[in-house]
Amino acid sequence: MGSNSQLNVSNADAKPSLSFNKISGVALVVDDEKSVLRACASMVKHCGLSVITACDGLDALSKFGEHGNEIDIVVMDLTMPNLDGIAAMEKLRNVRPDIKVIISSGFDEKTLNARFTEQRPSGFIRKPFTMKELETELRRVMLL
Repeated sequence: MGSNSQLNVSNADAKPSLSFNKISGVALVVDDEKSVLRACASMVKHCGLSVITACDGLDALSKFGEHGNEIDIVVMDLTMPNLDGIAAMEKLRNVRPDIKVIISSGFDEKTLNARFTEQRPSGFIRKPFTMKELETELRRVMLL
């Protein structure tokens, strides 16, 4: 995956920009790279959400099967072994059509759009992303 899977987390970005108005709910965060998964989960927690983590698309389906009624939003990497983000998103929506999914990728959104056939994600965030970018996209998608 290389540098596309790195997240930009600096001390300046360590806290949400609107910490007085935190987001609430439960997020399923999915990434096959452990360091990225830890960093993204930490960033999502700083935004105010509780976090459940999964290491790939199959693990995401398993965790969703256990906690699907609790999960409000999914933040998922596009490129993963076993089951990629697009296929996992489609399977999650077969279980719960209203689930909000943000896809994260090193690809730009224009390139990514060509990969979607039917279902589109609720949101997109390009890696590497900052705390502020993640918080903004989480807020936008949660309000859909």
